[in-house]
Amino acid sequence: MTETTPAAVDAFVTALRDPTDEHRADAQALLADAVEVFSPFGVGTGADAGAAALANPRVLGLVRGADWSTPEGADGLVAVTATAAPGAPVGGFKFAFGLDADGKIDRIEQDLLPGGARTPGPLALTDTHAELLTNALTNGTTPIVAYVDADGVPHQSYRATVQVLDDQRLAIWIRDPAGGLLRALPVNPNVSVFYADRANGITLQFVGRAHVDDTDAVRTTVFDASPRPERDMDWRRRGVAVVLDVDRVEGRDSSGVVLMAR
Repeated sequence: MTETTPAAVDAFVTALRDPTDEHRADAQALLADAVEVFSPFGVGTGADAGAAALANPRVLGLVRGADWSTPEGADGLVAVTATAAPGAPVGGFKFAFGLDADGKIDRIEQDLLPGGARTPGPLALTDTHAELLTNALTNGTTPIVAYVDADGVPHQSYRATVQVLDDQRLAIWIRDPAGGLLRALPVNPNVSVFYADRANGITLQFVGRAHVDDTDAVRTTVFDASPRPERDMDWRRRGVAVVLDVDRVEGRDSSGVVLMAR
């Protein structure tokens, strides 16, 4: 900060940059009792809302290692920007602070800044991706498959049999050989698979080109790797194995941001 930075703003930013109990206590002491908070993570008023703005783990994680700008006055507020470190899923945050007559913060505004363009890494599906999809039905995180039919109408449906076939392909066992997805593929093979486990902060989108694979080896592999309830509903194996040649994966898994492309 600078010599002209209000002490309350200096304390608040210090607590975000180095979130020790001491720094947090110093900042909280300089919050007005009726401080108003406006943030993507919640809007509130009062001491609890101000304390939550100082301690939000998502904000603290994203500003760790950020590059902080010099505070400047703007529209009656003091604004400072935290530009996130390279590789972060967002561009950072812009904070703006209002001060009362006693120099305490009575207004906190927080805007999320979008991330810049990222360069994809090489496409290589991982064991983590395979495990997520294998356990999806049990975990209540069944992926959604999307496609567009011959009339240009988009469709989405839960597909519990989505699985990793190898490091560049997914596969799906489709129980109904006359289903809409299979009718659509000859006209438009573009398919996306969306997986989300919001409780653990995981979202993944796989995009690629799908086709039917009738070879015995692939049919056996895909059927046998499908969840037991799905296999039981097609015990005669009348279904079809669909293979998705993945072109792009993006999102976030337990290792952090994921961006891969063929």
